[in-house]
Amino acid sequence: MPTLEQLIKRLFSDSKWFSKVMIGGFLTLLPIIITQIIAFGYLYRLFLAGKEKREFELPEWEDWKGLLVDGLKFFLLFLVFISLPLFLAWLLSWPFAGNPILARLPLIPVMFIVGPLMSASLYLYLVRMEWKDCLQFSAIGIMLKRGVFSYAVPTLAFLGLLLLGGLAIVPFVFFFGATIYFYIMGYTYKELEISSR
Repeated sequence: MPTLEQLIKRLFSDSKWFSKVMIGGFLTLLPIIITQIIAFGYLYRLFLAGKEKREFELPEWEDWKGLLVDGLKFFLLFLVFISLPLFLAWLLSWPFAGNPILARLPLIPVMFIVGPLMSASLYLYLVRMEWKDCLQFSAIGIMLKRGVFSYAVPTLAFLGLLLLGGLAIVPFVFFFGATIYFYIMGYTYKELEISSR
């Protein structure tokens, strides 16, 4: 499995990496849902490249209609497996709003698990391209448990990157980190599938 360092070097070896990431960050920044869905389509394709164990490279920004279709799939899973758990954790932290340390306690474990959770559900969807597969919670639980040593470091690195980014540049930092993160997650779960045969 490629390391974070190898993937970052590979990303920087692309002479157009900066413009590709800036386009994705800009689409994520715009308060227009369609542009954000197109950016998610780009991440969907990187996840798929990882799942298929293709070499990591940032694709060109083309086939906007296809990106929109792929992005809708990613967006739906993002809402269910990332946004909803984060919102529920935020509600749990509401009574402790006066104490910043206690208020963050419910958010910390949820922030760590939502990326691998969504990635596991996306992986299950991609096996047969059926939505009901995304909700196989017993399979998701097994994937999360068996893959923890593979996704822990990339997840912590991605969260650290997001925390370092200021509010003004969060969409760009998010998109930069997400390109590598979702590729790794696709690759991680493919390796897990292969090892369990």
